[in-house]
Amino acid sequence: MHFFSKLKPYIFVLLILGLLGLGSLLVPSKVRHFSERGFINFRSPGKPYENIAEINNPNVIGSEMIIWWGDIEAEEGKYDWERLDAEFAAWEAVGKTVDVRLSAVHNNFENTPSWVFDKYNVRRIARGTWSGFENGMDDFQLSGNGIRTKGSISGNWTVKAGASTSGATAFLATDPSYFFDREAQYTAQFDFRMSSPGILTLRAKYSSGEGAHVFTQSFTGAAGERKTGSAVVGFNGSSIESMTWEWEGSGEVELDNLFLCKVNASADFVVNELDEDLGVWLLGESQEDKYSINWTSGSIRADSKVEGRTVVLRNNVELFPLQKGRGYAAHCLVRAVKDSRVVYRLVSENGDRVLEERSYDLKSGQEELMRGYSPRTTAEDFRMEVSLEGVGEIEIDTLKHRVWSDQGPCFPNYFDPIFREKWRALVEAFADRYEDHPSLGIVNVGGLGRWEEVMLDEDEPGVLDEQWMAYGFTRDNYLEHIIWAMDLYRERLPDTPLRICLAYGLKKQNDIGWMYRRVAQEAVRRGIDIKQNGLSELYDTWDEHTDSSYVWFRYKHTPGISLTHETGGQIYRNTLNAMGHPVSLLNRTMLNGTDYVFLYDGDIRAQHVQKYFYFAMEQLGRPLITKFYSRLGAYPLVNEHSNVPVPYRNMWLGLRQVDVQPDGKAKFTIVDGERCAATYPPHNDKIVFDVDDRQQYDGMFGVVVSVEYFDEGNGRFTTGVQNAFTGEWMDLGVTQKTDSKTWKTVSYYRPNWCDSPRNQGADNVNDLVIRDLSNSSTYVRNVELNFVPAREWKTREIGESKAEKFEMYSVLNGKLSRRVSVASNQPLNRFSIPLWTEGYDENGLMCSVYAVVGGERELLTRKEYYMAADADWLDLYFVAPQECSEYVIEVSDPLGKIGWYKDIQGELAVRTGGYVEEVDTQLLDTRKENDGFVFSAEKPFFGVQCLFDSSEGPVSWKLLRWLGESGWSEPVAAGTISTSQDKAYFEAQTAGKYKLVADGIEQLDLKPLYLVRLEEARLPVIPMPENRIIDWTMDRASNLSGWNVIRGLQVLEGSEANLKVAVTETNPVIESSVIDLSSDATQGILLRIKNGTGAAMARVYWRSKDEAFKSAKSIFVPLVSNDSEFRNVVFPIGKEDAWTGQLEQLRIEIVSGQTDSGIIELDTISVYTTVKL
Repeated sequence: MHFFSKLKPYIFVLLILGLLGLGSLLVPSKVRHFSERGFINFRSPGKPYENIAEINNPNVIGSEMIIWWGDIEAEEGKYDWERLDAEFAAWEAVGKTVDVRLSAVHNNFENTPSWVFDKYNVRRIARGTWSGFENGMDDFQLSGNGIRTKGSISGNWTVKAGASTSGATAFLATDPSYFFDREAQYTAQFDFRMSSPGILTLRAKYSSGEGAHVFTQSFTGAAGERKTGSAVVGFNGSSIESMTWEWEGSGEVELDNLFLCKVNASADFVVNELDEDLGVWLLGESQEDKYSINWTSGSIRADSKVEGRTVVLRNNVELFPLQKGRGYAAHCLVRAVKDSRVVYRLVSENGDRVLEERSYDLKSGQEELMRGYSPRTTAEDFRMEVSLEGVGEIEIDTLKHRVWSDQGPCFPNYFDPIFREKWRALVEAFADRYEDHPSLGIVNVGGLGRWEEVMLDEDEPGVLDEQWMAYGFTRDNYLEHIIWAMDLYRERLPDTPLRICLAYGLKKQNDIGWMYRRVAQEAVRRGIDIKQNGLSELYDTWDEHTDSSYVWFRYKHTPGISLTHETGGQIYRNTLNAMGHPVSLLNRTMLNGTDYVFLYDGDIRAQHVQKYFYFAMEQLGRPLITKFYSRLGAYPLVNEHSNVPVPYRNMWLGLRQVDVQPDGKAKFTIVDGERCAATYPPHNDKIVFDVDDRQQYDGMFGVVVSVEYFDEGNGRFTTGVQNAFTGEWMDLGVTQKTDSKTWKTVSYYRPNWCDSPRNQGADNVNDLVIRDLSNSSTYVRNVELNFVPAREWKTREIGESKAEKFEMYSVLNGKLSRRVSVASNQPLNRFSIPLWTEGYDENGLMCSVYAVVGGERELLTRKEYYMAADADWLDLYFVAPQECSEYVIEVSDPLGKIGWYKDIQGELAVRTGGYVEEVDTQLLDTRKENDGFVFSAEKPFFGVQCLFDSSEGPVSWKLLRWLGESGWSEPVAAGTISTSQDKAYFEAQTAGKYKLVADGIEQLDLKPLYLVRLEEARLPVIPMPENRIIDWTMDRASNLSGWNVIRGLQVLEGSEANLKVAVTETNPVIESSVIDLSSDATQGILLRIKNGTGAAMARVYWRSKDEAFKSAKSIFVPLVSNDSEFRNVVFPIGKEDAWTGQLEQLRIEIVSGQTDSGIIELDTISVYTTVKL
């Protein structure tokens, strides 16, 4: 039975809930406290809580405990919860929670306990020798009466032996050339079917130090019954020579799906008493009077009296070379006799390249279990070193050197009913013990893939495909199993928050987008949160599979569903140069609407990463982003674990600079003290940017493109964009440089150019291109898109929006149109239609909205909706022409089985919506300027109310936007107003300066129609630091409390307790009075600020006596934008290299970039000595 048919009883209930706007959750989960959004300490299963320095970090709200099934239930029915109990106790003591992931498959071969395979014959699926005999005999050969023939077990072929009534007859054996690893233990598994009862025997010959041996194990079965045979052959220290299968019986036997692999493929080299032979380790060589390395009373003692590096231990490359393509781990227990820095390194075999480096600063008497790992992806042979860096003295007590299994992970056959039975027992035992534990956080749905993600591949996709296909894999069968797992966890943990980690399934055997979207839909239906691994700054273009990003945008405002990202590597060392600057990566999470971020412990400890946590903690899950930016340049950060700064390039949000070959690869440099990117004709004449495709799909209104460039020389450059809607290329304009040797800005108004219809597929990365038209370089330091995101605002239902009318559905065949009439004075911004689907096949459609103006249809927007779930709502945001009252909604291009729900008249059901207006807004401060009235909008708005006296009829108006150095734009909107119809609605516009030109009006009062954010800002979570040296408190009495406005701010009347200022030009600046501040004593700066602007950055400068402020002594400090709360912006500025000497003055660019309007409230500026992180 297809699983969908099992859900039919629920469909009517789900539909009603969905159409009433109550979601479509099959089972409600416990309401979680979204105030607890934040960072989760993600770490390896082998690290006990005693070694977690992150446990007291205020930015970390909890931990995830990955615990292997084999560690919990090594013996069936006997559960060892000791480690999990200790974990809960440790985090509960500091008021935090533990997320739990019960894991059957991780990186090791035995994560699932061996009894599942050996006792119950559940099939192993792993890298090894496997044959389904589909393409011949592979590593086996026939003997006796064995034949390869058409079979009935799985696939098309099998090996069969005929009747043997005079004794056991061999019919199959390993090929004589087959190589068994010496001194290794093997498991053998196979499927068989007997036509009548008999005896199937596995016979193995092996040898050991005690001589030759024969192993036999026999298997029986009922006539016609498909069974599995499992045997473990040999023991550590033995060497297998051959395996043979024999048959004795009156009927026939079929044998198929034969699998051999090592079960002890990992090797440990452990030395506990270090006055013995060190095996694969070598001691460094002592140098008299400089350093000594020797054994002493059961340990290694190293004492260095010189600067530089003293190699204490290294592996013996002759006895044990560390080979590329294999993974290794080294552990040692280090005690500091005196303060010491210990360094663990992986270096290329000839020593010319450092592959990995970790540093440990130990205080006298401190112990540290030092751990070093090398990935299996290492592309060259290498060696390990443990060293003293500089003066110090240490003792090393226990050495452990492990070779990771070259077998990789081992999956149980998830499609075997016995697996489900045993996994259910484990989940039930866990639920019985921990369901009501106060420190239980979110439980990961498991029993479904590697790392308990929706993934059936090992490191190399495709290696296991033949095995999975033999055991029943199809995309629908796998989805059915995943749904079984979700229902099991929801049944046994009905009030516990659950999450499932999405992935691609079996990469080469199923459509990746299908798997992502269908699993997400079924999870959300059940109130189960969704998670994605692999986050990096390249997340949406790592490969062409962008479905998970589209899924995130689809569900980021779903009530009761949280979104979680896990980083794909370590930010602190910029893994594969893909993680990106910490600001960029954290911006990626916020743009996606992420609630929880899983970080490796190294990132939580790393100061150059940790210092940026505050701005993400203050807005995870609740950001309001109205500015994309790319601050170009090389931004290396000092990694305290290494002497080499970590390279990062660009700090960006939603606007990613990309290298396009052959002529679109930017060069990074510094010009006039500013980091920037440069063209360098004739080799490269472009700087290319990718605008986030998901945001383009959701809609971006009133877009202003700004480019900050260095005006040097007399060359020219163009700024061009690709229209996401039409695919056409548009040159916005040509900029002529005038050699002023200053930084300038050129801006363009380009409404709605980012309205993309695509809901799937590879990203277009050539959205915005700066192209040099001369032979001189063009230097660009910052590019911005200021815009209004279509979906991030409250709407109200208007017109034909009665949800209870939606009753029946119709399958879409071809094209369907419906006309909708709305009063012309309504602020129309959205149509929503409910979709019908059945089953899990691929589906989708296209929907277009037209305005009927003068009898002609004008296309307003077109959106694809790919892979719909039943009762999904397709929201279509658009800009309605003024005074238009008739629209056409057209649904077309059906893919698969998809349709639409009807209203009571039998037509396409439609919800009609318009943006909600903010109430109690004040009149704008307007001034008459030539032909119009100039005003500043503090926030995004979608209209103005015009108050004027006129005895005449309707008055024509047009709206222009100020573009800074580029002057006034062309009209961005136009229409008519009257004293009776005094509200003018138009495309939503960003905060900024505008001019309303109204014919014949001499006096005009304006009231803005501000948008209302969809989700309230998150309440503040970062406390004020202690040990503040200086507090400048801003209030009405003290005004700026000794600070001076240099440019761009107008002091307003605020509350008694804080200072309110309006931004009047870009990059507004305040400066402190002269101060006497020691950089050594000052570790950080605090801005207590409510940033009501769209700006996402401030910039802090400092200077010493007799020097000017300069870019080299400044730092960008991220802010929460569009905020309604006071936040403590706590930044450890003392970590900056240029923060040295005696400081005389501070300067703050309170909002940096192309923001020229908005309200900021200041409470306090402080400098402090320490901050507890």
